Amino acid sequence: MLRTEEFVRFRDDLRALYDKLKGAVAFETMEHWLAIHIEGDGRGHFTVECEARDQPGMGNKLLFDLAFDQTELPTLLRDLDELTRAFPVRGKPDG
Repeated sequence: MLRTEEFVRFRDDLRALYDKLKGAVAFETMEHWLAIHIEGDGRGHFTVECEARDQPGMGNKLLFDLAFDQTELPTLLRDLDELTRAFPVRGKPDG
């Protein structure tokens, strides 16, 4: 279960990281199915730590790391823009 507001927050944070190239952003789902943590070194290099679960709090967990440079971010941001246009936030989450 992925929620559009989670993607909107991630896209906005990622856009700010792209402008600075330094710092960290995270995508985390409400139910803890998926977590993505991206950190920039200030020189255009990024490391990513990912965690995917088949059942929150128990079950199987897949951990993996990735690396990329700033040239990948425009495509990722464009894809997140398209996703949030196709599935806009409706209403406000409870809580």
